[in-house]
Amino acid sequence: MPSYDDEDLKLSKLLCKKEVQEFIFRIVQSRTLTEANFTQEVSAIDPAESLSNFLLASGFVIREAFVECRQNSQRIARFNSDDVTLDSLMIKCATCGRYYRDERIYSAFVASEKLKNLITSSRWMNVLVTDSLIQSGIPREFIYWNFSFGADEIDIVAFIDTLPWVFELKDREFSVTDAHHFNYRRSVIEPSQAFIVTSRSVSPDAKRVFEEISGRGDVGTILGSSPTLPYPNLIEGLQDLGGVLEKMVDSHFQTKVGAEIKSALGGIDRIISNVVLASVASEQKQRSVGE
Repeated sequence: MPSYDDEDLKLSKLLCKKEVQEFIFRIVQSRTLTEANFTQEVSAIDPAESLSNFLLASGFVIREAFVECRQNSQRIARFNSDDVTLDSLMIKCATCGRYYRDERIYSAFVASEKLKNLITSSRWMNVLVTDSLIQSGIPREFIYWNFSFGADEIDIVAFIDTLPWVFELKDREFSVTDAHHFNYRRSVIEPSQAFIVTSRSVSPDAKRVFEEISGRGDVGTILGSSPTLPYPNLIEGLQDLGGVLEKMVDSHFQTKVGAEIKSALGGIDRIISNVVLASVASEQKQRSVGE
């Protein structure tokens, strides 16, 4: 079952902004960011410093004190700046013989394990998709992360009205290689719906692969064969993720009861028919997710 807290969710939503995402990725990849650089970069994104305060208060970023040898400019020690007073340490540098307090000391910010765990393997995107599904009425216990079968894995499998929906997530461009791998995975699982969610875009070559295998548009299928997989749902960019998934979930429940309701309503005015359909579908959705 998905596991994350409110702070994970808040940062995941902030990461939808390109400038925040690039800044956070840079902290994780660079390992350290001097206090001056940290302040300058975060102020450019958020002059009010609410982002900086949140990162520090939530433990995503930690301030540390670094000791650098004045003789060879090599870093010789690092400490949590809140846990130690360097003046009290009677430790000497093995290279130059100076006490640590007499060496070059500076503050820098580092990514905590909590932040690394959220960024690694795009876990923050798992959090976003899961929250969007929950907000659409799908219980958390119907959502599975890193769903494994054999040597393969799907980022998210959600069971919507007992039917599997699969999600492939990328915090970069979705490539043609990704497309081939995803086609294999969904050919095994045979989901009711398949989604690609990327913070960037799906490459033209990847889209062409999906067009070929689905027979969509003017491309046709490979060697004239019959379509074998439907064209997946592409969500490029994360700003409208919640709205798109909510519409898909609502559409699923409306489609399920549509034929039966319209048949029962017979010749009733179409507008009234659609109102009744939406109401009944909503009730069925609530019953389904509540079971």
